[in-house]
Amino acid sequence: MPLQSVPAIAFSVLIVPLFDTLRVFTIRMARGRSPFTADRHHIHHYMLALGLSHRQATGIAVVSNIGFILLAYNLQSIGTTALLFLVGAWHWGHYRALLPETPP
Repeated sequence: MPLQSVPAIAFSVLIVPLFDTLRVFTIRMARGRSPFTADRHHIHHYMLALGLSHRQATGIAVVSNIGFILLAYNLQSIGTTALLFLVGAWHWGHYRALLPETPP
């Protein structure tokens, strides 16, 4: 199975945990804390606070990640750079829609 945009597809595989980790590290450092300290700012904590079970939160994360992979695979013909921006922008909008303004 030949792939044209391997970096973009690899990025789409890692996008959910990568963006979540970078976002949480940024929040912690902005508050003067070590980026490696524990808190409840990860996306699954927000989903649990909404009343979802661990299984439901995991299912949403997995289905979301599969969606990003399928997007990247099906649109790989637009080129690596355009696809990286598209996947990143789509994830940013998707992520912002899930997150409340205030953490749990």
